[in-house]
Amino acid sequence: MGVWPFSMFEPKSNQTPVLEKESQAPKPVLLKAEKEAEKIYKREVWWLEHRTGLKKSAIVALIVVEAILGLIGLYAFADYYLIDYVEEQRMASTFFEGAGDLKAANTRQTPIELSFESASSVQSGQRYDILAFVENPNTDWIAQLEYHFNYAGEKSSTETIVVNQQSRLALTKLGIEGARSHAVELVIDDVMWQKIDLHKISDPILWKKERWNLEISEAQHSSNLVIGDRSFGRTTFKIRNKTGFGYYEVPITVVLKRGNSLVGVNKTTISNLIGLEESVIQVDWFDNAPSASIVEVYPALDLFDDANYMPKTAGEDLHRIDTRTIRQ
Repeated sequence: MGVWPFSMFEPKSNQTPVLEKESQAPKPVLLKAEKEAEKIYKREVWWLEHRTGLKKSAIVALIVVEAILGLIGLYAFADYYLIDYVEEQRMASTFFEGAGDLKAANTRQTPIELSFESASSVQSGQRYDILAFVENPNTDWIAQLEYHFNYAGEKSSTETIVVNQQSRLALTKLGIEGARSHAVELVIDDVMWQKIDLHKISDPILWKKERWNLEISEAQHSSNLVIGDRSFGRTTFKIRNKTGFGYYEVPITVVLKRGNSLVGVNKTTISNLIGLEESVIQVDWFDNAPSASIVEVYPALDLFDDANYMPKTAGEDLHRIDTRTIRQ
C-alpha cells in the first residue's frame, strides 16, 4: 500500500481539522455614521470655500433692491409733480365742484323753512286780540300751515292757511274775552310743503305776479268818529287789482301801529275783487278807537285753488303743483 498522497486512500487521523475563522464584516450602523460625518465635513468645506463669495453676492443683491426702490420713488415723484400734477389738480377741482353742484341740487329739492314772528297781544275794549306773522322765503315751494295759539291757559282752535311762494301773512286770533294776556304763544301743528312744477311754471315768481298784484294806497285811520254817544275808529284804503284775474273773496288783515307798538288788529273780506279795477275799502273799529300812525294791510289767498277765481279765469289750468309733499 502506497503512502499518501500517492496512495488512493487519505490517511486517517485522529486529529480534527482546524477550520479558518470567518472574516468579520463592518456593522451597518457604523457605515451610516461614517456617511453622515462625511456629508457634514463636505458641507463645512464648501461653506469655507464659498463664504466670502456669498457675502459679496448678498451685498450686491441688497444694493440692487435699494436701487430699484429708489428708481420707483423717483418715478412716482416725477409722475405726480411733473407729469400728472396739473391733471390731478383739475380732477380734484372737478370733484369739489361736483360736490357743490350736488349740494345745490339737494338744496333745490328741499324747501327753506318758514320764518315766524313771535305772537303779541293787544287790548280791544273788553276783549283782546293776538297777532303773529309767517313768511315763506322760497320761490318754488308753497306751504300749507296748521297752527293755533296758546293764551292764559287756553288753546285756540286749529287754523289752516296756505302760504304762497315769497309771501308774508298775518296769523290772528281775535275777540278773546277778558283782560289782555301777555303770555301768548304761536304753536305750529303741521307744515306740509308742495313743490311747484317747474315744467309747467318755469318762473313761479312771475307767475305769481301775473295773478297776485294788489296795490294798496291812501291807507288812513281815524279814531274820532262819533255816532250818537259812541265813538269809533275807521280805517280806509284803496286796493287796485293790477292783474287780469278776478277773485270771489279775498281775506284782509289790517294792522294798526303807533310807532313800533301794536295798537290794533282787525279783519275783513273783500268780495268780488275784479281784475284791473280799484276798490275803496272801509274797516270800522267798534270796540275801541285806537289812534295809529301806521296802517298795514295783509291780503291772503291760495293762488293754486281755482275755486277762488272768478268765472272768466276759471278755465285756466291752475293745478300746477307737484305730487311731492314734505311735512315738517
